[in-house]
Amino acid sequence: MHFLNPLYLLGLVAASIPVIIHLLVLRKNKTIEFSSIRFLKELQKTEIRRLKLKQILLLILRTLIIVFLVLSFARPVVKSNFPLLKTYSNVSAIVILDNSISMDVSDEFGNRFRQSKSIVNHLISNLKDGDELSVIFSSGEAEPPSFQFNFEAVKDEVSRSNISVLPFSFESAFRRAQKVLSKAKNFSKEIFIISDFQKSSLLPFSDSTKFFDENTTLHLIQIGAESKISINNLSIDTVYSLSSIYEVDKTIDFEVRIRNNSESSFENVVLSLYANGEKSTQRIFNIKGKSAQNVIISFVPKSSGAYRCMFEIESDALDYDNKYWKGIIVPEPPKVALITDNSTGYLATFLRSLDGKRIQYREISPNSISNVNLMDFSAIIIENLPMDNNAQAKIVEFAKSGGGIFLFPDPNASIKTLSSFLNQLGIFGNLEYKTFSAQNHPNFTFIDRNHILLQGVFKGGLDGKSATIDPPEINAMMPITNGISIFQTNAGSFLTEFKSGEIRVLYCAVAPTLGWGNFPVSSIFPVIVFRSVYYLGSPSFVSSVVCAGTNLSINIPKSQSRSTMFNLEDPLSNKQVLNAINFPSGLLLDVQNLNMLGTYVLKDIQGKSIGTISVNIDSKESHLELSEQSTIENYFRSVVKKDVKISFVGKARKFVERDFRQSSSAELWKLFVFLALISAILEMIVARSTKKETIE
Repeated sequence: MHFLNPLYLLGLVAASIPVIIHLLVLRKNKTIEFSSIRFLKELQKTEIRRLKLKQILLLILRTLIIVFLVLSFARPVVKSNFPLLKTYSNVSAIVILDNSISMDVSDEFGNRFRQSKSIVNHLISNLKDGDELSVIFSSGEAEPPSFQFNFEAVKDEVSRSNISVLPFSFESAFRRAQKVLSKAKNFSKEIFIISDFQKSSLLPFSDSTKFFDENTTLHLIQIGAESKISINNLSIDTVYSLSSIYEVDKTIDFEVRIRNNSESSFENVVLSLYANGEKSTQRIFNIKGKSAQNVIISFVPKSSGAYRCMFEIESDALDYDNKYWKGIIVPEPPKVALITDNSTGYLATFLRSLDGKRIQYREISPNSISNVNLMDFSAIIIENLPMDNNAQAKIVEFAKSGGGIFLFPDPNASIKTLSSFLNQLGIFGNLEYKTFSAQNHPNFTFIDRNHILLQGVFKGGLDGKSATIDPPEINAMMPITNGISIFQTNAGSFLTEFKSGEIRVLYCAVAPTLGWGNFPVSSIFPVIVFRSVYYLGSPSFVSSVVCAGTNLSINIPKSQSRSTMFNLEDPLSNKQVLNAINFPSGLLLDVQNLNMLGTYVLKDIQGKSIGTISVNIDSKESHLELSEQSTIENYFRSVVKKDVKISFVGKARKFVERDFRQSSSAELWKLFVFLALISAILEMIVARSTKKETIE
């Protein structure tokens, strides 16, 4: 038993008043006998005993009248289903309504989310004056709604609610419910969780907090448990780009991971790729039940810029997971400068063949660097290192601003000169000039084929040890002992990468001349040079794929923008201005409210695309297997206090025939008022009888 107005219990002190008065009346006085009244008629002993009993009965009744009145004002409440105690107390009710994507499935009873809304309307129809209600959507805003008393308005809100693509979490819903319940005015608290209770949704809570108090009943209403039909559903889990370098008029390949979450197999399923809203290509595939399959699909970009790529399969039981978005940016042809004094060399000849088609190219003499603005270029290839310190400092400044450098050893320069230049770039390591005989050419021992520079170039194992290559014959090389090796030989690193802040440097240990071997005429020479130009010359675009509702912090190199202001263009082309925080290492941009499915495009203040953010649903929503009753009950029992009552309803349709108040608390104040009245009537009867006998 609990009391809604416990302070009134202080009034029980008044119950002692009849007892005190009774004791004062019966206070024993000294007896004095007079001879004149000695012969008065003695009262019969039985009459005296009867009178005393009635006085005690009056004392008890008067005390009970006060006790019953005080208890009625204190409003006692008990948990009871006794038929005579059906004056139920007011309740503070919270409905946690699962509006996640999985609830959009339909079975033989209709759409599951509409079934849920029907149950909510039934609950609302059972509410009375004095009750209070809050509806919390499981996939929704972090700030919970307060209790409401206008139940018709709540019905309208529920009827207008839709499926949400935002993250789903029982923990988040419980924390919001706890916050609302802290302001509850009623003793009885009822929480209704209406959900399909997917297996994938019963995630562990982040801490050991136990929720709710002993006056709370948790009702678990499972939608879909009664269904006997099989739900057939395909989903797109992820999309990976197989192309590491994007060029205009060059095929870009994607690997699409498709999962069959049902028992049935599917044949002739159509996968479509849309680029910026236009259908580009289609693929047809078959997939077995309860399996996953990778499907390769491609498209050819016709111009540079941002592309919002959407991958779509045919409609099925759940349409939300039939689409997947991924954004890419096809850069403009990189502007490349070659610092060389050999304009007829292999390197210059090859780069000139690309000029105007796939790159913008210019040759610079080592002696004329002071007359050139290096900031006009995105990458510099150094075949012959300038000896002038000012020219070297200018190249270092270019690298620190984010420009890429592809460096070859200069046969005419000393190791000391090259080492000094590398030190200015923050690169330290030992350089060693090595020569080899015709019988002792170095062998390639490792190729990092997973490096973005080489993705899709070579065949072989993932570790790179079995990657096939037509190895050049190396007569001389100058490897460095530091950095990340991309090509490794038994004589040292052939191609090494250095990254430090904005600085990006590739160092090839073999000069592009025949005096150092046949590397300039080998099959890997054009591949390495061309891909290095694009790798170093293309900006480091931001590319993120997140779930809806994610808040994102993006690091942007200073080379990408000279301003801290950016425009974020959502999938509907609405623009939002964002301000980044300027740090010495770069810019930090916080992006929030990514609640719309599709690709957001990040642009600098001049309107140039510098990144994409693709927003998709959480793939676990595609796993439609429902949990068993015991699993659900054990899950929620583990996160609530031990005195919280849990009621499971597996047949949602039967729930509408029940009155949830049958399990709520009953108020006893009317009972105690009735008992006080009965006691008062009996007191009047006994008092009148006692007075009459006393007079007689």
